[in-house]
Amino acid sequence: EIRKHHPNSPQKLSVKPKNYTVGWLVSWLVGWLDSGWIHFCDSNHNQRLVDQTGIMADRDRAPLLSPDTAAGSVNPGSVDGSGDHGADGTHQYKYTVHRSRWWVLGWFSYIAALQSLLWFTYSSVPDHSKVFLGVGDNTLLLFLNEGPIAFCCTVWYANWLLTRPSGTGLRDSVVTAAVLCFLGATIRCIPLLKPDAFSHGTALGLIHVAQVLNAGAAPFVVASVSALSLEWFAETERNTATAIGNVASAAGRAIGFYLGPAIVHRPDQLKTLLLIEVVLAAVPLIAVLVYYPVRPPTPPSTGAVDAHRKRVGDAKVPTWALAAEIGHVFRNPAFVAIVIAGGINMGVYGMWSGVLPSVLPASWGDATAGYFGLANTLSGIVGGIVAGLVTDVRSMQKKLKTCMVVALLGAGGFFALFAIALPPVSAEALSPLADSRLGLLAVCILAGFLRGSTDPLFFEVAADTAHPQSAGTAGSVLTFGYHIALVISLSIPAKILEKWALTAMAVVMLVACVLVAAVPVKYKRR
Repeated sequence: EIRKHHPNSPQKLSVKPKNYTVGWLVSWLVGWLDSGWIHFCDSNHNQRLVDQTGIMADRDRAPLLSPDTAAGSVNPGSVDGSGDHGADGTHQYKYTVHRSRWWVLGWFSYIAALQSLLWFTYSSVPDHSKVFLGVGDNTLLLFLNEGPIAFCCTVWYANWLLTRPSGTGLRDSVVTAAVLCFLGATIRCIPLLKPDAFSHGTALGLIHVAQVLNAGAAPFVVASVSALSLEWFAETERNTATAIGNVASAAGRAIGFYLGPAIVHRPDQLKTLLLIEVVLAAVPLIAVLVYYPVRPPTPPSTGAVDAHRKRVGDAKVPTWALAAEIGHVFRNPAFVAIVIAGGINMGVYGMWSGVLPSVLPASWGDATAGYFGLANTLSGIVGGIVAGLVTDVRSMQKKLKTCMVVALLGAGGFFALFAIALPPVSAEALSPLADSRLGLLAVCILAGFLRGSTDPLFFEVAADTAHPQSAGTAGSVLTFGYHIALVISLSIPAKILEKWALTAMAVVMLVACVLVAAVPVKYKRR
């Protein structure tokens, strides 16, 4: 056991050296690359972020708040118990934000979008993909379903990585995601180099491996968005930051809806699309290996200080205690209801957007179906960002539940209108709408805007409801529920989905609305 003293604290921290024989190969590879780049980029080797034993370096153990930052009127206390005092005996601190937060959020969002784009590649041009790969509808659905299955297998490891007491979890998560995305994009191109050297079965197997690797990257970025906004952004920016990071996955699908049909006009052009995506995957990997800071020099809010305190306090807690924390949030009925509502909302929508080009009338063609998917997804992105900006206004910071209920109810109505106007329902009263693609497009955009506005709010409300448990754990459980719903919905046979996917989306929105309306939400972090 290695013991070190926390600065200005009588309490000893007991931290065991990392066991590099446990874990998976990718994590070891990321750690090796990461430490190499830190050594290369940091001219002062004595101030490495993490030493060779895995114990926090002195710089990382230093208090986040120092006495010379006194200015504000909040009362978080300092990490070491020191600080100036006001007339009422409270600690006086000034919280500052740093411009590097946008670099951190930008690359985080890029990787989240990239992961979603790679997942959606083959479904963006389903007809050409089936001809090029020699597969049917069910195989394309399996490519999609491998995403949530792999997510459910890796999300708990991602949560453990994020909540480690070393405090490097966010950076490690982002680098791991970048490596997995690059591996996934590269491996599926291997059969393209020498097509004659690979049998159809071997080539298809490599594509499955690539899909699983790319899917394994999702929890490292999707589940950590609330933790990133807490660590780097002020309280008045937190909802907006969460919204930007959250809608990045939808942005990846939106790009896929456009990029696939724009490049692939015949089956053999799918090769070009795959090679372009390899380049897109290499860019963020290089960027985050060169520079991606562990955390800001000073905390942006009281919540960030509390999160740091909790990590330091958890240094003596065994790894398996994460299971106890997860068990604790599952005993919270309000949190469970939010997870169910958010899970079916995001999960069934993931299925809906993934199969949309296949369920719309065949006479429309891939290009028109792609434009509908693009418009719906882009409007959802705008909705998420607008929701973040609106709820960051101080008068709205404790009205997230009301915003969610209104948005879910409106989205359910527009999705129902969209489903009833098209086959198999094809209501006679809505035949003028069905005959007008422009009118259907407007309905699709409004549905996407309102539904997309709820995504970041679900993450924020889940973190508030789970508090004092970590935002990372709340986000992991919520995204786990989302992917369970996605696995179930994508496991339905393709013929049934083609008939009822549109109707299912409307029903799910209304069920989620009822669940959220019934939950008592307390904003414990605000």
